[in-house]
Amino acid sequence: MEMIGSKFWRIGQFACIVLVLTLGGVSEASADYKDTYKSGIQAYETASWAAAERYFLEAIAENPESKGGTLVRQYTPYYYLGLTRIELGRCREAIQNLDEAERQDKIKSKELEVLRSRRQGCIDLVSRVDEELKVAQSLIDEASEAAFSVARVQASPVLSSDWNQGSNSFADRQNRWKAQIDRARQLLREGNDSLDARRLQEAQRLAGEAQDQLHTLETDAVNRRRDLQPVVDSRMQDIQESISATQRDIDFVRNNLSPLPPTLETTLRDAAAAVTAASAADTSTAIPVLDTLLGDIKRQLQSLRAAVRAPPADLMDAAAAYFRGDYPRSLELLETVTGQEPRVTAQVCLFKAASLFSQARLDPSADPSAAAQQLQTCRELSLVIPPPADRFTPDFVAEWVHIMGVDEVVDEATTGNN
Repeated sequence: MEMIGSKFWRIGQFACIVLVLTLGGVSEASADYKDTYKSGIQAYETASWAAAERYFLEAIAENPESKGGTLVRQYTPYYYLGLTRIELGRCREAIQNLDEAERQDKIKSKELEVLRSRRQGCIDLVSRVDEELKVAQSLIDEASEAAFSVARVQASPVLSSDWNQGSNSFADRQNRWKAQIDRARQLLREGNDSLDARRLQEAQRLAGEAQDQLHTLETDAVNRRRDLQPVVDSRMQDIQESISATQRDIDFVRNNLSPLPPTLETTLRDAAAAVTAASAADTSTAIPVLDTLLGDIKRQLQSLRAAVRAPPADLMDAAAAYFRGDYPRSLELLETVTGQEPRVTAQVCLFKAASLFSQARLDPSADPSAAAQQLQTCRELSLVIPPPADRFTPDFVAEWVHIMGVDEVVDEATTGNN
């Protein structure tokens, strides 16, 4: 019996120790969050809002549930956290905190009145700010679209040389209003974060002004592009004419003056390079580039014509028609060539004979003897020009050799029988 009593005594003693230790632990933890909460209240009462927020958050992390009781001040951290955040200008968070404080239902009636009044003030403020925010965002989006429209006009090559011209250039205006849109975006972020309707209204003003100015800039740029388009068209026409003239001279020289001296060969290569570069131009090419290309090809054409006395235009056109196989057109143009220069006369005679020869091969109704008769006429001229073997057909070259009574074609013009 004594042993049993002793056993129960020891068990009871152990339970008491556990209970004391447990209660001591709870009391220590309870003291921690209450002390933190108390520090928060003190900071709140001295308007130390940042410190108060930190203490209330720490207390909530330790014990998120509000408590009533007989203490001098109840434990209602969400209530005071909400009021603190109102003072910090963060109504969106404050509304959530005050909602939670009311849900926990541990605040006194007087505090509940304060809660509802302050929360409604926040709700009204957030509503007003959200309306201003919506308007500001819409205006910024519209201004941004206007900026994109200006950028699309700017991409036109016709405007590339004009975009940066002048003290108040298109580029200056574009950059100024794009920067104003960026400022409006910054004010929108700041106004949303601080619930400052005035900043949002300023963002609206800046975005609206930027939008109007960018629309004006787009109109001005489109009008300028319209004015410059005829200039581009005129340049392109000049370039095409210069390309045709230069290519015609190049072809004639190569087809009729071979072999070429080295200096003339270099001139021809430079002219051909200018033709290739100019041929790549189109109506989307910037005007300064067109001017450069046009100047280059004109200089090369002048150099070519200075190196070789250019034949009459009709003669070159006739030669071009022959080499593309249009023999009737070649004969028609040759009849219009004027001038008494012996080389021109000899060249006209040679191309007439060649055209008649090729036409007779293609047209059974053509006079087969006409080419031979023409070659006899060529033979009687004071200057005879042989057909380059790499430019004329082998059959015609053979016919020319036969009529001229020579063993082979030589590369240089010779004096005729007269």
